[in-house]
Amino acid sequence: MNLVWHIIRKDLRRLAWAYGAWAVAGGYLIVYRNLNIVQRSIWDNVGIVALFTFLALGIALIATVIQEDGLCGANEFWRTRPIAAGRLLTAKLVLVLASFAVIPMAFALALRPGQGGEFGAIGALSIYVLALAAVAACTKDLGQFLLVAVGCVMIAPALGGVLASVGPVGELTKPEAVSLSVTKIMLLHGIIGCAALGILINQYLTRRTRLSRWALATTVTVVALISGLWRWPLFG
Repeated sequence: MNLVWHIIRKDLRRLAWAYGAWAVAGGYLIVYRNLNIVQRSIWDNVGIVALFTFLALGIALIATVIQEDGLCGANEFWRTRPIAAGRLLTAKLVLVLASFAVIPMAFALALRPGQGGEFGAIGALSIYVLALAAVAACTKDLGQFLLVAVGCVMIAPALGGVLASVGPVGELTKPEAVSLSVTKIMLLHGIIGCAALGILINQYLTRRTRLSRWALATTVTVVALISGLWRWPLFG
């Protein structure tokens, strides 16, 4: 356990300035959106910049934390040190999930209590963080990560839309349509979360990058198929 915390502290020290800028942007958004301390008519442009900075830095930090101890090359220092792959994976997961899912969502929910769905919101955000981490684990650097991530985000909805337009269309009542939407959301979140976790485990424990990349491509395809062709409402 000491080694896990050591790895987390090492990443936090190395990325301290980026974490600081990300936290400042997040703090400004809290003030801007919830506490009504500033006048929005004056700070609208700053709010847009803060939101972009918060999201862009958050995504970049997730990728950097994963790629800090590279998984795709042949010369990673941790492979020549007595660092168990499982502990390194645990440290990375704890850091990215706590930093970019649990803590931000806890702040947001604390400022807007009583709305319900707290655990669902944290779970959904955790799945998105895991998905970004899985893409980072399959790529060598930040530039490659951005290209692959943008490609996945663009290809899956586009292919799903094409499949939906050519697939069978049936008349659904409003309750059935709502149930179908809920079903798709639950299926997609489950598939993305399980696939992302599987890719991360494979990369850290076996470092079979080609298999991980095939799994990533397969996941994108399955997501497109379900979003475009699934017609069976299961949940209400």
